Amino acid sequence: MTKPGCNDPCPCGSGKKYKKCCLRLQHSTQIGNLTRQKMRRTEGELIPKLIEHAVRFYGPESVTEAWLEFNLGDEVPKDLGG
Repeated sequence: MTKPGCNDPCPCGSGKKYKKCCLRLQHSTQIGNLTRQKMRRTEGELIPKLIEHAVRFYGPESVTEAWLEFNLGDEVPKDLGG
């Protein structure tokens, strides 16, 4: 099966042109996935820096206390308090 052209009817049967239906959906999904990947990478880089900053300025005890309060008493990660 060949890929439909932009002005061909959409193969999903909606009656719309491919460019106004599934092509647009496919494109927005790809952009959304890329955005999520960038956000996760940024989060992975930023959170350790924020924790390091908090430990330096407020002390490990304060960071541990804040973690326990924010996470409703969940276990504190070993690398959290410096």
